[in-house]
Amino acid sequence: MSRPILHVAIVGAGLGGLAAAIGIARAGHRVTILEKASAMGEIGAGIQIPPNSSLILKRWDLLDRIESASVRPSDFILRSYRDGTILSKQNMVPFAQDRFGAPYLHIHRADYHQILVDEAKRLGVAILLKSNVVGIDFEKPSIKLVNKAEFHADVILGADGLKSVCREALLQRPDPPCFTGDLAYRIIIKAEDMKKDPNLQELVEKPAINYWLGPRSHVVCYLLKGGGLYNVVLICPDNLPGQVNTAKADLDEMRGLFEHWDPTLKALLGLVQETSKWRLQNSREMKSWTHPGGKFALLGDACHATLPYLAQGAAQAVEDGAVLGALFHLIERRSQIADSLFIYERLRKGRTTRIVKGSTALRDIFHMEDGEQQQERDRQLTEEEPFENYPNRWADPVFQNWLFRYDADREVEIAWRDYKDGNFQRNPSSLRSAFGMAARQSRRLLRPFLYASAAVIAGGGVLYVSYRPRNLPGSEPAAVPPPGYGESGKFVPPRFPQVKSRDQQIADLKRSAGIRNTVEKTKGVLNALLGTGDAIEEHRVEDDAEPYDLLIIGGGATGTGIALDAVTRGLKVALVERDDFASGTSSKSTKLVHGGVRYLEKAVWELDYNQYKLVKEALRERKYFLDTAPHLSMWLPIMIPVQKWWQAPYFWAGTKFYDFLAGSEGIESSYFLTKSRALDAFPMLKKDNLFGALVYYDGAHNDSRMNVSLAMTAALYGSTIVNHVEVTGLMKDENGKLNGARVKDLVEEKDGKVAKEFTIRAKGIINATGPFTDSIRKMDDQAASEIVAPSSGVHVILPGYYSPSKMGLIDPATSDGRVIFFLPWQGNTIAGTTDAPTNITQNPIAGEEEINWILSEIQGYLAPDINVRRGDVLAAWSGIRPLVRDPKSKNTESLVRNHLLTASDSGLLTCAGGKWTTYRQMAEETVDEALRLYNLKSGPVLHVPHISGTEMIDDSAPLDGNCQTHQVRLLGAHGFSKTLFINLIQHFGLSTDVAKHLTESYGDRAWTVAALSAPTEKRFPVRGIRISPLYPIIDGEVRYAVRHEYAQTAVDVLARRTRLAFLNAQAALEALPYVIDLMGDELHWDAKRRKVEWNDTVQFLASMGLPKSKLRTTRQDVESGAAGEYDEHERKLYSRHDRPADTMESDSKFATDQNLLLSTDSPANK
Repeated sequence: MSRPILHVAIVGAGLGGLAAAIGIARAGHRVTILEKASAMGEIGAGIQIPPNSSLILKRWDLLDRIESASVRPSDFILRSYRDGTILSKQNMVPFAQDRFGAPYLHIHRADYHQILVDEAKRLGVAILLKSNVVGIDFEKPSIKLVNKAEFHADVILGADGLKSVCREALLQRPDPPCFTGDLAYRIIIKAEDMKKDPNLQELVEKPAINYWLGPRSHVVCYLLKGGGLYNVVLICPDNLPGQVNTAKADLDEMRGLFEHWDPTLKALLGLVQETSKWRLQNSREMKSWTHPGGKFALLGDACHATLPYLAQGAAQAVEDGAVLGALFHLIERRSQIADSLFIYERLRKGRTTRIVKGSTALRDIFHMEDGEQQQERDRQLTEEEPFENYPNRWADPVFQNWLFRYDADREVEIAWRDYKDGNFQRNPSSLRSAFGMAARQSRRLLRPFLYASAAVIAGGGVLYVSYRPRNLPGSEPAAVPPPGYGESGKFVPPRFPQVKSRDQQIADLKRSAGIRNTVEKTKGVLNALLGTGDAIEEHRVEDDAEPYDLLIIGGGATGTGIALDAVTRGLKVALVERDDFASGTSSKSTKLVHGGVRYLEKAVWELDYNQYKLVKEALRERKYFLDTAPHLSMWLPIMIPVQKWWQAPYFWAGTKFYDFLAGSEGIESSYFLTKSRALDAFPMLKKDNLFGALVYYDGAHNDSRMNVSLAMTAALYGSTIVNHVEVTGLMKDENGKLNGARVKDLVEEKDGKVAKEFTIRAKGIINATGPFTDSIRKMDDQAASEIVAPSSGVHVILPGYYSPSKMGLIDPATSDGRVIFFLPWQGNTIAGTTDAPTNITQNPIAGEEEINWILSEIQGYLAPDINVRRGDVLAAWSGIRPLVRDPKSKNTESLVRNHLLTASDSGLLTCAGGKWTTYRQMAEETVDEALRLYNLKSGPVLHVPHISGTEMIDDSAPLDGNCQTHQVRLLGAHGFSKTLFINLIQHFGLSTDVAKHLTESYGDRAWTVAALSAPTEKRFPVRGIRISPLYPIIDGEVRYAVRHEYAQTAVDVLARRTRLAFLNAQAALEALPYVIDLMGDELHWDAKRRKVEWNDTVQFLASMGLPKSKLRTTRQDVESGAAGEYDEHERKLYSRHDRPADTMESDSKFATDQNLLLSTDSPANK
């Protein structure tokens, strides 16, 4: 059979369309290009041709022609915007040619385009001008044209650029380009004019690529036309109005933007006679570039528009053309066309997506504001050898090799071999007809066996569903492997992106307000003169300051979950929290991530469909929870003791139904244990009346660390997240609609300063303040009815020996009918909870009556030889669960079963109620409602940070404007695995328990925490000074909390960043001096501030179960050891051991009645 000659129609005669035409024509096929323009030509100026595209041009025998019109840059140079100081230099000649077998070039875009046009015509490509495409028929296939006959071909390729008609036809909807927030001035200057200025001669004489990096802007310059022209591109914030995408530039305005930059650059701009400015735009990531019919595909900017920061847009279009050409060269029959296009997309989509994201991320590196991050970037550029994720991406040894060494022919050769061997997954649509025919024949042959097989399959299916192997979250290898050693043998540590500093975040909040109006300014001046009124900070920000789309009040699970959801939908988001992230209910949960077996029981017995839906939703969210944060959550087997034989089938049916509802979101199946097996698994159980036990699986997590991770992940994606900022008032416009809030920084008050109020502007305000919901509602409307019905849930922490380390227990029938959990957590045992009405306070204290009730219930199912004592309670706390009433319900006394979304007339959107497990679903619903209520538009996230610490491995969710938080992995998750702790031990010399604790609390960020830990000056462990000898919590965690997690107080560290206050209140008190010293050194606290921290923290520990007598403890008491002493009454309550220590009589050296505390020589005996 002869090889078919195909007719390929390409829409668009830009660089990508021409490259595809050349590649396919070289493969022997007939090619026609349909171009809308009336004449051939390219707009623009300079373009860079990196080795990955010059290698293709070399194979097409075009490199000599290209080089004759090009310039080879000697070096790639990054400079400081202030004075032009060289920050980094990467050699290009002869490096690129020697390393990658092809040069790095500059060329004028018009010259490049003309060379490709000439080559396409030489190869017989027909170029039809004035061909205005208005539609595609994908099945024929054919192209619909204005005032021309329909154009038919065997294959259609859409290469019509950013504003692609072909893309919209494939999507079947409008898809306009997205604004990026930047614009570009494109400038050409004659080299002869530059030579007249001695300060500019070097730029002309040395053909280097020069980049100046500055705040929110950068400049790139290089030679063209054999050194006769100098190409200058200025990238800066977009100030074009409305839908205007290009305009003639105001030269004074342009020069003013760079007034404070390098004098050399200013001199260069002084030579500009005229120029235009162009809005930089991008497109949304597409799920697929090909049509299921197998006769159409997109390429170039039509499907992967790339911003210019990495200078790879044209190169990627040329790569597309080379891959298509190589594939079409291998087609042997027409039936392979669809598979070839599918292989093309599979080969190209992952690479181009990574380059698009990498280019966008490079903008953030180039455009850093002056500050700590910029200083660290410059330090790395000037002082360190290039490493993976090095700020100069052209010098990054890993990225550089991956980017420039791309070989399109080799990639196609490997993929086609796999395809021919049946190892390459084919396009399902191309196999549909073959499968249909095979199925019809098979039915006739297999009919006699169908009924017997059905029975076997059904039985096997039941067994498989019950006992199928499943992957535990966190047990699979890390998405990002641990760091290793480079070619030189030097260890290459991970380079994680950093959040903005807290001061930078506050500056961003202030920037949203713009210049305050005359009334506000006048009021502020009068108050200052009269010495009355609140202090209001006077600040001026640029006139065009944009308000936030959303301002979220509250930094608990709900608030931070909403922030992450909104920012990953492309919204501009701010969040403020009066205290700290998770300072309220979100840190005081039972630590379970569960669907709720008791809710399922109610759903069945009460035939309550709403309860059933709650369980189903929670089980789905449980799986998302454990997938997105495997380092902070885990599957936990939970035992239900069976005391009567008839309870066994009842509990078995309930747990199996629970497994069934979980479906694919479940894990191991529930199972029954005999009495002996139950006691072996949980030796502390009481044997009397024990028939056996049922074990089912649920999730457990570290709640406050999860909350902090949500906040920091949202911050990395671009949210402005600030703790210890209090909302003092809400602002409304002339129509009574909310448009902002007045806030103050409470940290300033702790520092002894007057906290000045400032304004945050936002289009919408969300109230996510948990138990304090009504205070914000009343701030909006004094007449608002109260919707929160606060309920207190008390938990106690007991030593770890009260439960197995890997199994929990639930008592479904306590003395008063409530459920109590008994779970291992952080090496200790957590027991709770109670459920009683309470008053709302910031730090509620667990009552002795509630503590004793929990202890008595525990005693009821533990072995009688285990004495459950009040002194074993290491910590006890009360969390306030904000049960809510619907203010719009006729029955205002009835409580909603899950969570509530309600909006006031002024536009305050309140989300209240719910539970930890469903925080993500609550956030999704809240953002959906906010988009509708405030008329906001979501969109793709164009500046996606490489949270994993590398852009070489991209497992991020497709952030296309829809909710993707079920796929967005939290900070620390990407490099986490169950064996990561071994790498930490081997590299840092940490003790095993510390290494495990760090990986389970910080995930892959444990590398940073360990690096921040001080040497122990011991043989082993080498690093990590414990802040408490009882727990594996080390000094590096305190430094990390301050530098990377916005910890501002000792309570932030002891309670929420580490969990020491929740694990052991007395141990937290004893660790307090060291923690204050570490934080004081980091935050430059004076003696007065350290005293404030001491007093505030000791008072807080009262809410963690610290005895009242300890509230007067001084630092000197702790350092002298006196803080561990109790009077006789408190010793009986709080001591964990008898006094004096018992010895066996046969081993004692003392008389039975002798007082061991008084020696015979004691003055008390005289």
